[in-house]
Amino acid sequence: MRRSWAVSGLMCGALVGACDPSTSGAGGILAGLASIAGAVACPELTGRESALRASFSPDPKINLKVAAFVQATRQLVAVAYKMEATVGATCRAIGGDLGIDAAEMEARDDAGPTQAACAAVRARIDAALQAGVRFSAEFTPPVCEVDAKREASCDARCKLAGAAGEVDADCRGSCQAGVQLAARCSKPALRLSVSSELAELQRLAASLQRRLPALIVAEVKLATRAVVALEQVATIGASLEGKLDDASAHAKACVAAASVAVATAGLRIGVSVKAGASVRAGAGVNTDG
Repeated sequence: MRRSWAVSGLMCGALVGACDPSTSGAGGILAGLASIAGAVACPELTGRESALRASFSPDPKINLKVAAFVQATRQLVAVAYKMEATVGATCRAIGGDLGIDAAEMEARDDAGPTQAACAAVRARIDAALQAGVRFSAEFTPPVCEVDAKREASCDARCKLAGAAGEVDADCRGSCQAGVQLAARCSKPALRLSVSSELAELQRLAASLQRRLPALIVAEVKLATRAVVALEQVATIGASLEGKLDDASAHAKACVAAASVAVATAGLRIGVSVKAGASVRAGAGVNTDG
């Protein structure tokens, strides 16, 4: 489950300081401006219709590559935002169960809303641990599976017109990244107890047992499937830039805008995984098996 964040880390520098797009400080502002600029340069990144139906270039091969890359980027961004929202909402729900002041869970200059909410919950867990309380967890991790039929359809989707059985590798890679992002994960089984009869700590254990499964699914899906897709899409985006010498200006603009969107999604994924894992680990739940 431990994978390198080198790709998103390198791209962080390209965003000129936007190393945490979820914060309310300068990084968040820059990332927001980058998103707006990307949507203007390439409307297909945010349109309602699939990017696969759009026209990026009169060259069928380039069009296939760019369309698949933009569509995979859209899926990656959607998953990153959805999972971040899930992690943040879960931490806020636990905080609500425990009576944590909402102001403690609000975004601040050094932390976005997800980080702040999860940090407040982790602080409450740490206070219990420092008092000598211990959590005991019985845990069955979620299992994530991809749709085999959808994966097999990538070759048909990426077959080059007029080419006998030839499949475009960049298109197939983007398509397979989308399949990873669409993986379905089972709900984990969790039984959590705490070594104290105090009502406040019993409430903490009950809240964690009820809320953590959603957070764990988000963490596992992000730290496995989404990271695989992120690295794959980022690599394809980098390779495409060297194949667009004869492409239209629009195709070039969309690849550039999508590459920035991939970087921002990677940063959001990193924030979400770290925030969720902090709460889960504090409760003594180990997802490493």
